[in-house]
Amino acid sequence: MRQDEALAIVSVESLTDFVWFEEPTNRANVVGIGRDGERWWTYTTDERAAVHGAVFFDDEEAALDDFIERLRALDRMMRWRARRRGQ
Repeated sequence: MRQDEALAIVSVESLTDFVWFEEPTNRANVVGIGRDGERWWTYTTDERAAVHGAVFFDDEEAALDDFIERLRALDRMMRWRARRRGQ
């Protein structure tokens, strides 16, 4: 996957709560992707904005695939939580 393809998926699927090639922020419950020299990395933050599950990749395409997979999973979880609160 290329960056433009990943951003198209984000737009079409209305995915939110992500950090795109920036330093991790103090935002809770986000998925991030970044570059560290020659490697790309993906991560998530928890409810306290602590970075967890960082995975490093030598290939940008693999990192973008993982980023989209994590972002979709976060979206499903947030929708599930919202439905549970609405019951």
